[in-house]
Amino acid sequence: MLKLIMVLLWMILLVLLLCAEAENVTKVRGELGTNVTLTCSNQTTEIHWYMEIHSQFRACIGRRFSSADSTYCSPGFETKFSILGNKLVIKNFRAEDCRLYFCGIRRDGSIQFVETFHLISGLSCVSLSLKRRISKYQANLPPAGTSERLEIPQYEEIQLPRR
Repeated sequence: MLKLIMVLLWMILLVLLLCAEAENVTKVRGELGTNVTLTCSNQTTEIHWYMEIHSQFRACIGRRFSSADSTYCSPGFETKFSILGNKLVIKNFRAEDCRLYFCGIRRDGSIQFVETFHLISGLSCVSLSLKRRISKYQANLPPAGTSERLEIPQYEEIQLPRR
């Protein structure tokens, strides 16, 4: 019983954190093939940039220590991203780059995210998002030949921009 209560408390805490973070999401529309710049409103000397890889899993892109000194968390990131001051430049924007990006600062020994950006671009990002959801659904299918009841996934309505 105590274990169940602890699990429920953790779930409530997670929901509260997600809701608090979701309130401050800035949508940024990019054009495929161009460079897209995200600007963190915080102007401290140490800015950290992260991106969401998969639902609630964030990967470090890099950080800036001074106006001229940036380090990247993966060797390949330097060719895809540029950290310039409080800005993150995503080079040659592609459909795969449609995701959440976070800027944060170090406070009391941990990273505190101060801003969240949702990078989007017309139909290509919508189709990529749908493909990710379908593959996630297919990964949860029961083995062939079983009579296990399937749950139908729920999808949110996506509004496409008018042209």
